[in-house]
Amino acid sequence: MFYSRGKNKIQDPYTMPDMYKNYLNKIDENSPYKVSYSVYKDIVSMYNKKLIERLLGGYKVTLPYKLGSLQVVKKKMYFKTQKNKRLGIDWANTSKYGKVIHHLNEHSDGFKFLFFWKRKRIVKNIMTYKLVPTRTLKRTLAKLIKEEHRDYFEVN
Repeated sequence: MFYSRGKNKIQDPYTMPDMYKNYLNKIDENSPYKVSYSVYKDIVSMYNKKLIERLLGGYKVTLPYKLGSLQVVKKKMYFKTQKNKRLGIDWANTSKYGKVIHHLNEHSDGFKFLFFWKRKRIVKNIMTYKLVPTRTLKRTLAKLIKEEHRDYFEVN
């Protein structure tokens, strides 16, 4: 019997072709800014790459249209008990030793790092949106912290 993942959380996502159609609706027919989809996609990709470079470089990135700002921050981990559910599970060692072992982030002195979106409440329903970094971006951040010993701003 085959079991699938099930339905996606977002059933009708707003994708790049949708954004391009919206862009074309706002541009005049004879405008020099009317570009093909491939050029549009390249421009958006370059912008996103530059934004990620700035974020991983330790800078605070202000988003346009009063959407707030993005930043990588560090936060002291909360150790209340050994069986704290907030700590991530180290699955490799858990399967090796047969009992649940948590990550303690000893390489960063007990700090966890996260992408933080400081939202401005000017935009209607902005609190219904959330920032979900890609797996690749999270792995890149982890690599920078472990190998290059990068440091970021601390928040409480």
